[in-house]
Amino acid sequence: MEITLAGFVLHSTQKCGFSRREKDITTFEIPLTAFSSTVKKILLAVLSLFICGVAHSQHEKHSSNFSILQQYYNPAFTGFQGSMIKSYYRNSWAGFDGAPKTFFISGEVNLSDYREDVNAAIEGEEWMQKAGIEHSMGLSLLYDSYGPFVENQIFLSYRSRINLTQKISLQAGGAVAYHRQSLDGNKLTSDEANDPTLSKYSNQTSRSGRIDFNLGLAITGQDFYAGYAMQNIVGSRRDADNHYFQSNSEVQYIVQGGFRKAISEKVGLIFNALLRFDKQFDESIEGQIKGVFYNTAWLGFGYRNNLAYSLNVGFRMKELRIGYAFEIPTGDAHMTGNGTNEILVTYDLKKILYPRLTHRMSMW
Repeated sequence: MEITLAGFVLHSTQKCGFSRREKDITTFEIPLTAFSSTVKKILLAVLSLFICGVAHSQHEKHSSNFSILQQYYNPAFTGFQGSMIKSYYRNSWAGFDGAPKTFFISGEVNLSDYREDVNAAIEGEEWMQKAGIEHSMGLSLLYDSYGPFVENQIFLSYRSRINLTQKISLQAGGAVAYHRQSLDGNKLTSDEANDPTLSKYSNQTSRSGRIDFNLGLAITGQDFYAGYAMQNIVGSRRDADNHYFQSNSEVQYIVQGGFRKAISEKVGLIFNALLRFDKQFDESIEGQIKGVFYNTAWLGFGYRNNLAYSLNVGFRMKELRIGYAFEIPTGDAHMTGNGTNEILVTYDLKKILYPRLTHRMSMW
C-alpha cells in the first residue's frame, strides 16, 4: 500500500522506533528509485522519523522553556512564579512541510498577590514564606499541529500551598484537562480505493475528544523546587474506533526539579531538569543550565536526550519577559537537518520589584 502525505509517496510497514509496542504504530518507507543512494538514505530517515514522530509528538509536547512553563507539566506549580500570563510559539524543523507547530498560552493568578497588605513586593521576600495557606488558579490553552494531525488542549488548574517550615513549603495541585484531536483524511490518499487501513479516514476529518485529570505534588523553597505529577490519570480508557489517537491517552509520570544560586550581586546560575516516562514510550530527560545577569538577562544551554541541544537567551523589561530558543537536532532527530525555533513571552500581572544588584534571584 502506498500513501501520499504532504506531497511524498510512502510505503507502509508495521514498525516504529519510537514505540515499545511496534504493532500499535505504523511507519513508512519511501520508494526512491530516482535518487542517489546518499539522498535515499537521508530522505528515508527524515520521512520515517516524521511519520513515527506523529504518535510520539502527540503524546509529548516539548519546550526549551520547560523551566518557566512548570504548571503545564505539574498543576502543583500553578502560580508558583506569581500571577502571570505565559505564552510560547514553537516551530519545529523549520522549512519542512507539515512539520510540528505549537502555540501555548496560560494565565495564572496567585491570590496572595492581591492581598490588601501587599503592594509592589520583591519576589521571594519573607512575607511570602510567612503567609498561611496560599491558593492559585490557572487556565492553559495549547494548539499543536503535525502533518495531518491537530490537537487542542485546555487545562483548568488549582494549587494550594502550605508552609512546612519558614523556608520550605508543600504544594498540591490538580487540573481538569480536555483533549481534542483530529486527523485530516484529505492529506492521506491511497492507491487502493478499498484499502481497509485508510478507507474510514480518507477524504474526511476524524475527531476524538476526552476529559482527563492531572495531579501533582511539589516541595519548594526560595532557591529550589522539586515536583512529581501524573497526567492522563484516566488514560487507560481507549478510543477503540481510532487507533491513531490511542497513544495520547497513556498515563504519564513527570518529575521536575530546579536549583538556583547567586554567584555575586550581578551573576547567578540556574539548573533545571525534567523527566517524563510512561508504559509506551521511552523516557524523555531534559536538562538545562542558565546564566543570569543583573537579574534581567539570561543565556542558557540545554539537552534533551537523544533528540536535541538547545540554546536560549532572553531579557526582562519590568513586567515583560521575552525569550528565544533554538534547538539543534541530534540522535534520533539529527537527519531532519533543520533546527527548531521557539519564542517565549510572559507578563507579570502583579507589579513586582526586581533589583538589578541582589543575591536574591527572581527567575527560573
